[in-house]
Formats: sequence, structure tokens, C-alpha cells
Amino acid sequence: MRRFFLFPAILTAALLCACTVIPDRPASRMEETQKTNSSGDIRLGDNLLSAIRANDFQAFHACLANGPAAKMTNRDFRTSRENILSQFGKIGDFRYLTALQTPSVRNRIWIVTFERKGADGRTITQEVLFRLVCGTLDGRAVILGFGFL
Repeated sequence: MRRFFLFPAILTAALLCACTVIPDRPASRMEETQKTNSSGDIRLGDNLLSAIRANDFQAFHACLANGPAAKMTNRDFRTSRENILSQFGKIGDFRYLTALQTPSVRNRIWIVTFERKGADGRTITQEVLFRLVCGTLDGRAVILGFGFL
């Protein structure tokens, strides 16, 4: 009889401990944060992905200007692009997905569609996330880092 009451009591306690209330953020503060440099960040990410897709080092390098990755060479770009092609295939479409809430930097996420040929010759389509980490330098958005996830 004791076990009969003990199990429901433990189950109820466990369920009640897992409940929490998350306070709402003020909408105006959240909208203001999202608007700050949002269009500049998204434009940078779109341009960066377009440059990788088009194999255009000059456009790629222009996106990295004034950031820590500005010293990336044409050889580095070609090597990275070849690694991307061999791992995922050719970049097809991409679209901006969301911004992650992080301190000090802005993390932007895209969905990138890749296509490649399988061993049997059929086309394999795969979606991969792309993260762009941005900051602000002298009032301008700069790329601090990026990569496929």
C-alpha cells in the first residue's frame, strides 16, 4: 500500500519541479535589437554566400574588409571552397533564417541548399546551416567569423 502512494507522490513532485515561467521580453527592446545592423548583416551574409557560390574571391574579400579575416588570401579561399565542394557539393539556393540572441556579437543563420552527385549518379540535395558572426567597428558591420554547421 505504501508503494501505491509513494510512486504518484514522486511523479507529481518531478512534474511540478520541471515547470517554470519565462518572463516576456519587452517587444520594443527586442525589435530594436533585431533592427540594429540587421539589414547590413544579412546583406553581408548574402554577399558572402553569393561570392562562394560564384567562386569570386574579389567579392568574397570585399565582404571581409575591416574584419579579422581580411587577411585571407586567394589560395585560402580556393582551398576552403574546394573543401566545401567535396564535403557538401555545389551551393544552390540560400535563405536567411534567424538571428540568435547572444551577447556582444550578432549571430545570423542561413539555410543553404547543396547539390551533389551520389555514387549511383543520382542528385543528392542537402540543406546545411550557415552561421555568420558579426560585430560593429567604427559604426559599420564587420564579419568576425563564419562557417557551415
